[in-house]
Amino acid sequence: MSLGQRLYDLRKTTGLSQEKAAEQLGVTRQTVSKWETDQTTPDFDKIIPICNLYNVTTAELFGEEKENDYSYNIDSNTEQTAGDSFSEAEKFKIRHKYKIRFAVLLSIGICLYILSVTPFVVLKNEKLSIVLFFVMIAVATMLIVFGAIAKPKFEDEKKSDTPESNLYKRICSIMSGVVLVIYLLLSFLTGAWYITWVLWIVYAIACQIAKLVFSLKGIEIDE
Repeated sequence: MSLGQRLYDLRKTTGLSQEKAAEQLGVTRQTVSKWETDQTTPDFDKIIPICNLYNVTTAELFGEEKENDYSYNIDSNTEQTAGDSFSEAEKFKIRHKYKIRFAVLLSIGICLYILSVTPFVVLKNEKLSIVLFFVMIAVATMLIVFGAIAKPKFEDEKKSDTPESNLYKRICSIMSGVVLVIYLLLSFLTGAWYITWVLWIVYAIACQIAKLVFSLKGIEIDE
C-alpha cells in the first residue's frame, strides 16, 4: 500500500473531510488531495502533525498497520507489504535529505554570487580580480546546477505535472530567457559584469513571487 493510499484510509477512518484535515494541518485541500493520490509527499515538518491528527505512530504511518484498525490477514503477502512500506519510508527520508542538500548548495551559491564582487574592491590587480570573479561565478553556478539536477531517480515515478505546475514552469522559463538576453546585452555593452549578475537574483525573486501568487490561490506548485 502506498503512503497516499494509507493517508486516505486514515482520514476516512477518522471521519474527516479533506477540508477539515487540511485546516487542522495548516495546508490547502489541494495539498491533502495530492498527498492521497501520491502526486506529492508531506514535508518532513508535517509528519508529526499528521500522526497526531490520525492518532498513529510514524512507524504505523509508513506501513506497520494497527492491529485492530485494519483487517489484513497475515499471509504470504505480508513480507511484500512490509517491503513496500519500508521503501516508501526510505523514499521520504531521501527526499528530505535532498531538500536540505539543495537548500545548502543554493545558499552557498548565492553567497558566492554576492561575494564575487569583493576582489574588485579588495585587490588592486584588475586582471586577478577578473579571474577570481569568474571563478567564483563558475563555482556558484556549478553548485546550484548540481543541487538542482541531483534529484532522486524515483522522483521520475511521480505522476505527471499538473497544468498549474506546467504554467508556472513556462512562466519561469520565459523569464529566464528574457533575463539572459538582458544580462548579456548589458554586460557586453557596459562591461559591468561585476554588477549585472544581480539580474539573476531578481529573476529568482520573480519566480518565488509567481509561486506565491499560485499558493495564495490554493494551488501547490511541484517543481
